[in-house]
Amino acid sequence: MLEIQKINLQQIPFLRIFLFYAIGIVVAFWMTWSEFLLLSSIVTLFLLLCIYIGLLFFKIYNYRDYILFLTIFLLGVLGMANQLPIDIPDLENTRVYQAVVTEIPVRKGEILQTRLGLINTQEFRFLKSSNLRLQTTIWDKDLKITNLEKGDVIVFKGRIQNLPSAYNPKQFDYSSYLKRNGIFYQIFIPSKDVKILSKIPQDAYKFEANIFKIQNFLQSKFKSFISDYSAYQIASAITFGYKADLSAEILEVFSNTGTIHVLSVSGFHVSLMFGLLTWVLKPMDRLPKGRSLRFLFVLIFIWFYALICGLVPAVLRATLMFSIFLIGYWKNKVLFSVNAVFSSAFLLLFYDPFMLFDIGFQLSYLAVLGILLFVPLLKKLYQCENKYLNNILTIVYVSLSAQLTTTTLAMFYFHQFPTYFLISNLILTIPSTLILYFGTFLVVPWTGFNEILGDIVKKLVLSTYDILNYIDSLPFSSIQGIPFSAALTILSYIIILLIFLSIRFQKKWLFMVSLSLIMLTTSLVLHSRLINKSFKGLKVYNTKKELTFAIIDAGSVHLYSTFDSISHKALKFAVHPDLKRYTELSKVGFTNLSGNNKNQSLAIQNDMSLYVMNGNNDSVHNSKILFLRNNTDLPNEINSTLTILDGSNSWKHIHQSVSVLESKNRAYYVLKDNFAYVWKNNNHGKN
Repeated sequence: MLEIQKINLQQIPFLRIFLFYAIGIVVAFWMTWSEFLLLSSIVTLFLLLCIYIGLLFFKIYNYRDYILFLTIFLLGVLGMANQLPIDIPDLENTRVYQAVVTEIPVRKGEILQTRLGLINTQEFRFLKSSNLRLQTTIWDKDLKITNLEKGDVIVFKGRIQNLPSAYNPKQFDYSSYLKRNGIFYQIFIPSKDVKILSKIPQDAYKFEANIFKIQNFLQSKFKSFISDYSAYQIASAITFGYKADLSAEILEVFSNTGTIHVLSVSGFHVSLMFGLLTWVLKPMDRLPKGRSLRFLFVLIFIWFYALICGLVPAVLRATLMFSIFLIGYWKNKVLFSVNAVFSSAFLLLFYDPFMLFDIGFQLSYLAVLGILLFVPLLKKLYQCENKYLNNILTIVYVSLSAQLTTTTLAMFYFHQFPTYFLISNLILTIPSTLILYFGTFLVVPWTGFNEILGDIVKKLVLSTYDILNYIDSLPFSSIQGIPFSAALTILSYIIILLIFLSIRFQKKWLFMVSLSLIMLTTSLVLHSRLINKSFKGLKVYNTKKELTFAIIDAGSVHLYSTFDSISHKALKFAVHPDLKRYTELSKVGFTNLSGNNKNQSLAIQNDMSLYVMNGNNDSVHNSKILFLRNNTDLPNEINSTLTILDGSNSWKHIHQSVSVLESKNRAYYVLKDNFAYVWKNNNHGKN
């Protein structure tokens, strides 16, 4: 392992290559592209390459590095620009399109979700080529579409739409997530308007279709020999990274305990496979060129393992990174290298620039860097003489180092911190290793042997899950609703860098600066948390055709909704992330509102009265806030301070009601396709 004291920029050239290429990707992502701009960038790149070759030829070294890094930056720009849509599709009219299915369709009741890559667009009597990718929802009411697969070519009729915004505070921004994955538009299609044109996968998808068949075979074996469904879900996720069947409850337990990484194939899984194969094949080293044959076999196996895991980004990332490490150890007996980390990252971004925006990509590389940089440091601080205790201590150091470099980013994205992550990871290390090994051997075609292994895996998984469940139930097992902004995230990584540099160069003043910044960051987080805990007011959330609002009073929260339960999946997605800022979800009160034609009057506080109009009523109401729903007519006399029109109203009715309200000089807010409404300290406004 590369010693922390010996690291310098000359040893890690791929660090600069990666940084300039990544900056180019980010710049291109936020630019508005046209054919002229794309052509101009290509010409500029060509000129830079010519200049660089000329500098090499005439042995002029003064400006060579600047030209090189500018060229790499422009390569990153063009790499991303080539993946972005240049033409804006027709968002006004329904048209006929031809497309290829680029993602395995997932059925949720009457809904079939997938992604499409447009091949062409039928406009009048000619076809216009297109490279747009669409998030697609097919309404299959009669369950007619049963054989749609990745790689199929279809013809459909529909109207392309922009992606919707996240309308509620702290709600997961699904549209931004899709854009970071190269999807900028969506479409909804009735199944009657879909026709499968070709069941023969295009060449690019034939290989993936065969891999998908292998995955289905492996999943069927797991289902056959692991009788408990929850155990099957966890075992297949740990062994092969198959997470499609995982329930929300299981994901929440692993997330809250800081062990969610175990459910995705990562460097941890690949290293375990490497360790097992190395141990089994070690006798090959006695043969002529046996060591090289052993490494070659291990390298082939881990890529085969990646294939049956689906070569999803997380798997590809881990396999490529470990392959570079493996080749380095094979040739130079250097297993880990910071340069290898950045070289694998660069290669992945060259293959798919959108990976830069993938949360898994960011967290995994930060974890590896943390391990490479801080584990040697911690080992120098303290090591046990006892071999077995030292192995446990190494696991602790690895977990602490990875957590040090990933916690900040995880809090920025998820606004939570798993308090008992160290205990959870220590407990999970041995069981997850055994589950991975035993699960892998389940593919062996021996029925009796598989039955025994399946029973062992089931017991291992269930006992481990029970322990994690217990840890999750402990007080303060997960701190929720942490207000961590982008600025605080950047500040936190500056602190981590300063700590590293203070040790690297043995500068006490750098360490003191980092301590001061830690105190500043902590103070800012506590200040934001204090502001949230002292908030008093009303929040009306956008939950489409349903009505949902919360009364918040200095940490006391009561939620009112036409959804039947606070645990409804729509509330979990749209409302829970915001409520966690004010209190624990277990302490939130809940009242189910009537969603039919019955009107409701609510006296919330001394100075706050609400009236929900679900049906026509011409009587006079003196409520502070009037909710107008289900195309209900406004009362003849409007005495409310504010009228809110939610998504249950049609646009025609909203426009009519707004005209009336404006004529009477009454305040109103249209919640449909709009941001959540916040009434704070008797002052109203939107958030």
